[in-house]
Amino acid sequence: MVSRRPFATLTIAKKGGVLVAIPFVAQIVFGVALLVVSRKAVEAHGWELHSQQVLNDAYSVKTSLLLTQASLRAYVLTENTDFLADCRAAQRSVPPALSGLFRLVSDNAAQRRRVQQMATSAGAVVDFQNANAGLVLNGRRPESIRWVATEAGKHLMENFLVPADAFVAEEQRLAALRHAQASKSNQSTIAIVAVGVTLNLLLAVGLAIAFISGISRRLLVLTENARRLEAQEE
Repeated sequence: MVSRRPFATLTIAKKGGVLVAIPFVAQIVFGVALLVVSRKAVEAHGWELHSQQVLNDAYSVKTSLLLTQASLRAYVLTENTDFLADCRAAQRSVPPALSGLFRLVSDNAAQRRRVQQMATSAGAVVDFQNANAGLVLNGRRPESIRWVATEAGKHLMENFLVPADAFVAEEQRLAALRHAQASKSNQSTIAIVAVGVTLNLLLAVGLAIAFISGISRRLLVLTENARRLEAQEE
């Protein structure tokens, strides 16, 4: 008759090997699963941070260009050269910021096109502002005021804001999606850790019980054999 408890028939040395092998294999499986999930979590968090950086840079570009508009109008109205200096400083910050933004979204063709549209329209805004500033510098301030009053600059700014707002909206969507993916990865990592710890505890308890049971049965057999020998039985 084949034993229904093969573990009980093993020698103590083999049982010890099983006690070592099973947790070792379980640890390998658990470690591989945790490594895979952890890498996905790190990747998801990386993309989430990437989206936040893109959004920050996009807001920075919008803020800088809007600052050029406000500073230029203040200069035209007051002829205070401090406002002109602020306008020029903000203008200089726009091209490198747009170049950096283009590099950040190099993996997204639609976002790259929007950045290109932003760069083109931003250039038109800056050209308009420089032309107005040139009129004031050449003593033609009334002409500059009339030009500003036509709201041509406002329309040029709107041409910039259309792709800029679309860019920000898309990046916000991607940021929300990546945040959800990062949260899901975190939950998966926590779940795997919990399952791994629970499995290790169950294995340890189960194998310990099996090992102790085997030792107890062997001790009972030895005790019974000693009694039989003492009683001169088989």
